[in-house]
Formats: sequence, C-alpha cells, structure tokens
Amino acid sequence: MKATVALASDPEIRNLATELLKELKDALVVRPDPLKGPELETIRKAIFAADAESREDAAHAWQSLKKLGNETMKAGLIWPAEAAYRAALEEGANVVPTTEASLIDSNRALALLKGGHHAEAAAAAQRALERDPRNAKAAYRRAQALLEDPQAGHRELAEAHEAAMLAARLEPKDAKAAEMCSKVQSRQKELPPDVVVESSDACAEDLVEEALDSMD
Repeated sequence: MKATVALASDPEIRNLATELLKELKDALVVRPDPLKGPELETIRKAIFAADAESREDAAHAWQSLKKLGNETMKAGLIWPAEAAYRAALEEGANVVPTTEASLIDSNRALALLKGGHHAEAAAAAQRALERDPRNAKAAYRRAQALLEDPQAGHRELAEAHEAAMLAARLEPKDAKAAEMCSKVQSRQKELPPDVVVESSDACAEDLVEEALDSMD
C-alpha cells in the first residue's frame, strides 16, 4: 500500500505507474519483441561492438572530466581544473562535439589566465575559436591574455584588438567586451611611435556606452 501511494505521489511517473498497476490487475500483456532475427543481431552487434563501447567510454570520460574541471575551478583549484579540462579533450578525442570542445578549451584558457600563463591561455582561447568562431568568451579571454602578457608587443596587441573586436561583435551588449577594446587601444598608444600599429575604428563609442550583460 505504501509503495502504491509513493508511486502515485510522484508526478513524473504517476501516469506510468497507474497504467502498469491497471495492466497487472486486469491481465498481464506480453508484447512481442520489436526486433527479431537478422535485424536484432545487427543491432546487438552495433551496440556491443568494440568501437561502439570505446566511443561510449570516451563520451563518459570527457563529460565527467569537464564536470570535474568546472567544480574544481569554482573551488579555486586552478591547476587541477586545467588538468581536468586538458584530460577531457584528450580522453574525449573525436567524440567531443565541436561546440563542447570549444567551451572546454575556453575554460582551460581561463584557468591558464588565472595562473599567469598568458601565452598558453591565448593559444587555448585561439583553439576554442577555431572550433567555434562564435565563442564570445573565448574571444574575450584571448584578448585579455594577450593584453595582460608582460611581453606583449605591437603584434600581440594588434591580435588582442582583433579578438576584443570579435567579442564585441558577438556580444554587442557586453560592457566588458567594449571595455576590453578601449583598454587595448590605450595600451597601443603607449607603445613607442615606431612600433605603434594603427587599429580600426570598429571599437565605436556607442559600444562602450551600452548597458550590457557581464561576461564571466
């Protein structure tokens, strides 16, 4: 009786439980197998083939490692998070969907950025953009990594400006992306005249003045 009440109180399985109890009470229905013979054997081989099991293992691995990376990053454990993200891409290999791989690379860029490894962070963000050119966070993090690199010269700042512009185009309501454009331009003006690279006028003032959502 208690089991019946428990089943009936769960909204997710109430209808299924009601139908099952009615079926068991009235008459047990034995349904035929949906597949038989050669079709069943073909499906069984596909499901339990070595390569299918390998893909499933890889899928479980990258998802678990990505989750671990996110949790350790939230806990402030930068290097364990970076290692988890890197392992997720390695273990997942070609099984990781392109957009997911882009997010993982972008998160890894953030970890490297927090750890002060600017060049590696910029490279990871670039890989994220190659996987998904619409990854605004990856563009922003690449710009930030290049800008904050103590060794950045005119070439790095030009690339930072390009990345910041991309982030601003992808997220036109993001105040941080617009602010990053301004920061890069200010830094470029501080370079000696003989190495200043002219930037485009695409960092429009109206972008900076927009009320925008923040990018984390």
